[in-house]
Amino acid sequence: MQTTADAMDARMFKQQFGNKLVFHGAIDTQGVLPASTPDQVYRYAVNTLQVLGREGGYVFAPCNNLQGDTPVENLDALFRAAREYRIN
Repeated sequence: MQTTADAMDARMFKQQFGNKLVFHGAIDTQGVLPASTPDQVYRYAVNTLQVLGREGGYVFAPCNNLQGDTPVENLDALFRAAREYRIN
């Protein structure tokens, strides 16, 4: 899932199709990962997990290949969010 594409609202898709589909991706590799602070990446990842991971059916992953201009600190924040987040 590439949520930066037109009409790709993760919350809406989860509500409409969450009981029928498994979502994969949704972590923005063009804007968020290379251009945000580690704290922003962490919050973005947790928000994505909260929206798409609710009640299962989500594979946490980048929407595409990780880019070479992504700071290592941002990747650390991304994977730290995945390790620390607990679905309620």
